Amino acid sequence: MQNDIENTIDKWFEHTMIDIMSQSDAVRRKDVDALSPVDKLCMTVLPLANNYCKAIFSLTRNDHRLPVMALIRTIGELALRVTWCLEGNTGETPEVRIERLRKRAYKQYLRILYNFPDAFERIDADVASGVRQVIDAMQKEINSWPHKEAPPLYNSLADLPSEAKVTHALVYAVHNIAAHPDILLMESLTETKEGARYFMPDTKAFTSNDLRRNCLHAARTIVLAIRQYYRLDVNEIEKDFIQLAKGLT
Repeated sequence: MQNDIENTIDKWFEHTMIDIMSQSDAVRRKDVDALSPVDKLCMTVLPLANNYCKAIFSLTRNDHRLPVMALIRTIGELALRVTWCLEGNTGETPEVRIERLRKRAYKQYLRILYNFPDAFERIDADVASGVRQVIDAMQKEINSWPHKEAPPLYNSLADLPSEAKVTHALVYAVHNIAAHPDILLMESLTETKEGARYFMPDTKAFTSNDLRRNCLHAARTIVLAIRQYYRLDVNEIEKDFIQLAKGLT
């Protein structure tokens, strides 16, 4: 069953790339200057998401559920971000939403970089100076963009279509604890039997089939958002999804 799911997801991503290339001369010629912001986003997301899915299925073969949950949470965030860019109900074009998302990413990256110069000053002054130059260049670019940054993921849910809100619940929210382990996760990895306390390396909250289904859902969300933007047929995707999902129940 896993091989069927993995092969189907791989087919979805590959066929979507081929279908887009058949529509767009710029994508087919790989002409960077002629690609739209949406073209660049989708051509990056499709192989990236497929790579995450392959890693997820590789780990599920050995029943490593918590690492799989962390990866599903990541691909869930990717699915929600792509859907927000392409279908977000903000009254803006996808190009504007992509710019807003880039602005948010730059600002988050800057928060990390701000601490680097002081950390490197005593070790390598040249590195510290180079980081300061990167910070200055990024700040100038941020200031040149007229639109406000994208909201945090939780604050953008209202802008998403109803189907994507299901993706948030099934794929992103419930797996968040694996990507950001806290005391609650650690406490959940213990159990008591006959007065003895046992410590477990992995969760029992999800079966491998649960995780395969949630990965399938994330892949479907990404592929549907992209295919619908390019006005590509989605019937085969939906037919595959229904058939595979039934096999996981």
